[in-house]
Amino acid sequence: MNLNEIMHKMRDMGLNDEASGNASYRTFGGFMVTPTRDISSVEVFCQHGVEPVGPASSEWRMHAAIYTSRQEVGAIIHFHGEPDPDRDTSVADPGDEGTWRLALEVAYSLMETNYCYIPDHGNVWAGDNLKALDALLLTKNRPPAEAEGRS
Repeated sequence: MNLNEIMHKMRDMGLNDEASGNASYRTFGGFMVTPTRDISSVEVFCQHGVEPVGPASSEWRMHAAIYTSRQEVGAIIHFHGEPDPDRDTSVADPGDEGTWRLALEVAYSLMETNYCYIPDHGNVWAGDNLKALDALLLTKNRPPAEAEGRS
């Protein structure tokens, strides 16, 4: 599973389009993130705390803040739309898109959960790796107990 595959899967599920949503995974010394407005392009490397060179997603700060605050997180997906009614919602205060303010609000909201909804903006899911987030996407329309393996 790579960023291109997961972005296309989110598009096929109607969770994003060619110009919205983003995904990333942690690497040594930083993370790879999808570029702005092109889900089929190359990945952009971001060092923690350093503004990326190249067309990284405008939400790269959000990914950086989550990776900094949650050392166990290995991958993140963000897609626009309504909150997921089957998940515990940790709501971040909406801020200006792409700002450190929004990035820190989201990271704070994700301190004890792997799901966050940003009002009038979208959803953020954090996981161990892209494969785990891919599996989670398959559970999106199932009840939470079934989706998380609980009975």
